[in-house]
Amino acid sequence: MAASPRPILERWGELPLEADEDTDVPTQISRRVVSLLREFTGRGAALARTTIAEDHVLVVLEGTLTQGERSLVDEGYDSVVAEARAAVNDVVGRQIAEFIELVLDRRVSAVMSANHLETDRASELFLLEPRSSR
Repeated sequence: MAASPRPILERWGELPLEADEDTDVPTQISRRVVSLLREFTGRGAALARTTIAEDHVLVVLEGTLTQGERSLVDEGYDSVVAEARAAVNDVVGRQIAEFIELVLDRRVSAVMSANHLETDRASELFLLEPRSSR
């Protein structure tokens, strides 16, 4: 049985869990996602866009794959890259959810991730609990 992973922020200590009052919230979330991906995989995203709606936060990413992952996809090892990225998304998604809860003062009830390897695009969807639940 695998031990519980330590949070990324605890291991690297590079990204304090605090909001930046001078930057709009979608930009803060996008930057946090890019920073966490960079810390975890060695490469952030070339582009990140965050949309906040009443019941969810959607982050769309482009250019997240490392050169090694792109090479594996080109050689037909899509399933290997997809499995590894699913693990990355799981770990990083929890850290992003914590940050979203902080900046929005809303609880994240679910995190869903998807990767499209051919186009090197990814999405992170965070479902928010209704405001009255907090």
